[in-house]
Amino acid sequence: MRKFQKLIADVGEFILKDYETNFIIIGENTSGKSEAILKTIEECLKMDSSDIYFIDSVNRSFHLELVGDSSERKQYNYNEIRKMRMGKQVFNKRDTFGTGNIESIYWMHEKRLKEMILDFFGLVIDVKSAMETDTPIAIPPKIEIIKAGKSFSEEGALNLNIPNGMQAGMRIFLELLFFESSIKENLEEKKQIVFIEELDSFLSENYSSRIFNFINEQFSNFKFIVTTHSRDLVLHAENVTVIGIKDEEFEIVESGDNYMLDAQELFAEIFHKEQVDFFTNDDKVDRQLRILLNRKINGSWDMNDNEELLKLKNNNLLPHHKFLVDEIEDW
Repeated sequence: MRKFQKLIADVGEFILKDYETNFIIIGENTSGKSEAILKTIEECLKMDSSDIYFIDSVNRSFHLELVGDSSERKQYNYNEIRKMRMGKQVFNKRDTFGTGNIESIYWMHEKRLKEMILDFFGLVIDVKSAMETDTPIAIPPKIEIIKAGKSFSEEGALNLNIPNGMQAGMRIFLELLFFESSIKENLEEKKQIVFIEELDSFLSENYSSRIFNFINEQFSNFKFIVTTHSRDLVLHAENVTVIGIKDEEFEIVESGDNYMLDAQELFAEIFHKEQVDFFTNDDKVDRQLRILLNRKINGSWDMNDNEELLKLKNNNLLPHHKFLVDEIEDW
């Protein structure tokens, strides 16, 4: 138990060393990803130098019937929302948005949200409130979804069910728009850190591969720390450091020339051991050396690593392997 708690603390400490870098945390369901997220948020709050927001893995729904009419302008506090989501009775269990519902702020962010949905999904949406339908009775809002000029709403239908993947995207985008509007006065004074659990939830492989870079481009002032199980998300992510948690230890892969290879092998080691066999021996030596360099950098080096390095140096090393050995020994 103590070793696990140390792992969580070490991951949080590593993340907080760099306020500029985005991080993706990967690992099995019981690896400690969620605990690392909570611990890092708690440490961030102690510093009081950042605006911090948290989107839980269950915050992915968007219920059209809760949108209300366009005259509503409800106000929420992002600190209260984050605090509630971190509570033991809510975390990873209940979808919350403070004491209300996120659909109630749709009209406040409609223009930008529709632009993001068009850019990301290639869809045009048109939500009409009950007030716009010219009916004497209250009916739920209606939505029309248009793709390539074709409408997917049915004439006379009161509602159109929004696909789960689209709901997930809308929800994340709206959460981020809300947070951005809440802290706009602090954009120059503080860092804005957004934690998102299971960013790829309900998204297809195509959208999973694009979501991280998309939100990073749309909200360039934010530092993102996310968890995922998506190989596509990890391999296509740009300007990021990946933290892989396995067996109460963690490894890191940083953006650079070898990012794709390193990320593929790290993902394979954690989730699909058999896939490691597809890498050549040179790839494996390169990967082992990079793991040792990571351990030197993050301060987890021990006597076993010294022995491992000596064994690798006895191999017929290629020039780029020797370069990595020099980097390890010089660190």
